[in-house]
Amino acid sequence: MKVGLWFIFIAGLVASDAASAQHELVLQRLNQENAEHTTLSETDAQKAVLDKFREISLSKGACVPTSVKIEAPIAITGDPLFFGLVLSGKVKNVWRVYAVFEGCGNKSIQRFAVLDAADNNRLAVFVNQGRSNTSLKIMQDTAPMAGIQATVGARKLQPECNGTDMELMSTQVVNEGEGLGPEVYGTRYTGSWTESWRFKTCGVSFDVPILFTADGDRGAYTNIKGEAVREAVVQP
Repeated sequence: MKVGLWFIFIAGLVASDAASAQHELVLQRLNQENAEHTTLSETDAQKAVLDKFREISLSKGACVPTSVKIEAPIAITGDPLFFGLVLSGKVKNVWRVYAVFEGCGNKSIQRFAVLDAADNNRLAVFVNQGRSNTSLKIMQDTAPMAGIQATVGARKLQPECNGTDMELMSTQVVNEGEGLGPEVYGTRYTGSWTESWRFKTCGVSFDVPILFTADGDRGAYTNIKGEAVREAVVQP
């Protein structure tokens, strides 16, 4: 399944994350780590994501953006995908950057992770198109299961479809429950929310609704509503 090359990239860095500690202890350590390392300026964030997206566009033979507008970078070192890397010293800090690129007509918002490695090398990684309240770890765990539901939908139209070309096209937050807690370094500890993830396989796109409920330990329980999967209306 194509869900961005960041799955492969991050997997190459991760050894293990054994730090499943209580919220307050985790928060204390995250505050310490973020205080000890430099922040990411908006200027540096713009350069990092623009360079990366230009590289991706060139590799695909697509339109290369001329400039970018971003939202302020947010530290996401609490994401279980990165927390162990920070504790082990492989990564100094990680930020989420939402960006809209200009010059190619596509105004869709794109999500990136920007990492400062221990050797001071700065890496921008494209995550997905659209907004999501999920950490990258939750997305990594949920995407294969959600993709199966899209394959089921595709087989109703094309029985021979096996879903091997499955691709996560975009995500959007549909609803946030009243009890949804604040984001803490890229994770949610309380509450629930619903998102719609669009997958494409065998030339057809499907919207898969997913209910997430925070588990209190930087993860989430997921309820993928297979019966509510619908063929997406794709704008030309």
